[in-house]
Amino acid sequence: MQIHDPRNTNILIHVNGELVTRENARISVFDSVVQGGDAVWEGLRVYKGRIAALGDHLERLRNSAKALAFESIPDTDDIRLAIFETLEANGMSDETHIRLTLTRGEKVTSGMNPRLNQSGCSLIVLAEWKPPVYSDEGIFCNSPQHAAMPGFENSPQQSVKQYSCCNRCQRRRR
Repeated sequence: MQIHDPRNTNILIHVNGELVTRENARISVFDSVVQGGDAVWEGLRVYKGRIAALGDHLERLRNSAKALAFESIPDTDDIRLAIFETLEANGMSDETHIRLTLTRGEKVTSGMNPRLNQSGCSLIVLAEWKPPVYSDEGIFCNSPQHAAMPGFENSPQQSVKQYSCCNRCQRRRR
């Protein structure tokens, strides 16, 4: 079980190009993640100075954003830079978990229409001290088959890691 680590009290968080304190880490109420859960994410682990499968995580994050038709998606180098700046600013090189979030961005007014997003994506890099919760022996996972909505079995959205599950609630068009 994870518990609060006091070292996380004074961490710096990357929010839209700025490193801000935990107390000042904010996102607009007009951001798509607040308006409708419109964001994609990845969970990353830092072990002994290296981020496990970083390239795969960044590829999946960007592909997920593309599958949901996000515009102005940051390139891989910019996301990497934000991650490493955050780790360096916090002195983290091991026993760290990163929640990497990319939202569709801030809207010009509230609403669900993606055309209201005119400022580009919002990028959040939240790195916290969190030792692994599993032993070096690993874990055994027994996961059920994911049932796709009829008509969406081959949709690229079936593999998107996102905050909203709206893609699983769509009605099949006839």
